[in-house]
Amino acid sequence: MTHDYIIPSHVREIVRSMAEQGHRLSGTPVPHLAGDRFYWPKFEDHLRQIERFSGTLDDKTILEIGCGVGAFLLFVAKQRAIKKAWGIEPPGALGPYGGSYDAARLLMEANHVAEVEITQGRGESLPYPDASIDIVFSSNVLEHVENPERVMNEAWRVLAPGGILQMVVPNYASWWEGHYGVMWLPILNKRFGRWYLRLLGRDPYALADLQLIRPGFFLRWERSRPDRSQRDLQRISMGEEIFAERLQRFDSDYANLARLKRLLLLARRLRLQSTIARCMNVCRMYTPIVYTARKMVS
Repeated sequence: MTHDYIIPSHVREIVRSMAEQGHRLSGTPVPHLAGDRFYWPKFEDHLRQIERFSGTLDDKTILEIGCGVGAFLLFVAKQRAIKKAWGIEPPGALGPYGGSYDAARLLMEANHVAEVEITQGRGESLPYPDASIDIVFSSNVLEHVENPERVMNEAWRVLAPGGILQMVVPNYASWWEGHYGVMWLPILNKRFGRWYLRLLGRDPYALADLQLIRPGFFLRWERSRPDRSQRDLQRISMGEEIFAERLQRFDSDYANLARLKRLLLLARRLRLQSTIARCMNVCRMYTPIVYTARKMVS
C-alpha cells in the first residue's frame, strides 16, 4: 500500500522539533523519531485494531483525543469513506508537542481533507455533544494528560450508543518504558523511577509529568464513572490478545523499539513467544494496554 500524501515543510519542521525533544529522552536518532510521526504501517495497525471491534469505519464518525500533527486522521480519511472526523489538541501547547495543532490543520489543508476538523481543546473538557461520535480513539496520550479519569469520563460522554471507545496507553505494570526506550521495573513509582533513570544515564525530567497507568486504572474507572450503569458498558478487551499476536509476528520499526526488537527476535528464535505471552498476560504485564469498550444501546 502506498501513501502519496503531502507533508508541508512547516509540518516537517515542527515534527523535527518534537523529535529533538524525544532524542533527549531515548537517545534514538532524530531522523528516526521524526520519521515515526509518519510511519504508515503504525497507522494501518491502529486502524486494524479499531475495526476488529467496530467493523469498518465507512460512514462513521471518529474522534482522536490528542491527534498530534494529524497524521493518523489523514490516513483514516484517505483509506475510509468516513462521515466526519475530529482531532483535538491543546491550545498553545508547550514542550515537545508545541505547534502540533497548527501542524495538523496545515496537514489537512495541504491534502485537501475537508472531512477532518482539528479542534483546540483538552481531553478533560471535550467540546462535543453527548452521544455524538461513533468511535473515540486515543494512542499514547492518556499518560500525558492532567486528569486521566476526567478524560475517560468525557470520552464516554461523547460516545454514541453502540459506539467503540479505544484507549492505547503504555502499561506501567510491564517491563518496557517507551518514552525512554528502556527496560522498566513494574513496581517502580516516580521517586524510584527517577533514581533508576539516573542510573541508566538518562535525564528523568519527563517522568514528573507522566501518569503511570496500569490495567487496574481502567477497572477502577468502570466502577467509579459518573451516571454509571452496569449494563451500559461492555468491556471487550484490555489488549492481551493483541500483545500475544504482536509477539508472534513482531516486525515493527517504531523508532523507540530498536532495543526491544532485538530481545523479541531472540525470543522468536528460541520459540518462546507463546510462553512469554501467556506468562505476561496472566500477570497483566502486556503492553501497551489497548482498552476497548462498547457503549451498549439501552
